Amino acid sequence: MYLITNKEKGLMMERGQGHNVFLKDTDITLIHKGICENTCPNCGFNVSEEHKYCPNCGNKL
Repeated sequence: MYLITNKEKGLMMERGQGHNVFLKDTDITLIHKGICENTCPNCGFNVSEEHKYCPNCGNKL
């Protein structure tokens, strides 16, 4: 999991302009390495194994 450290590019992505954003290695920081089996890949919400959809954002797991 990465954190976008470039504030300007992060704001563009929040505004739905992500298709115009190109991230470089210097724009991101690794904050978690590995597989998060009990975490929604869309919003990071902790989910249990029986969930088929995230109860927080509705993303299919």
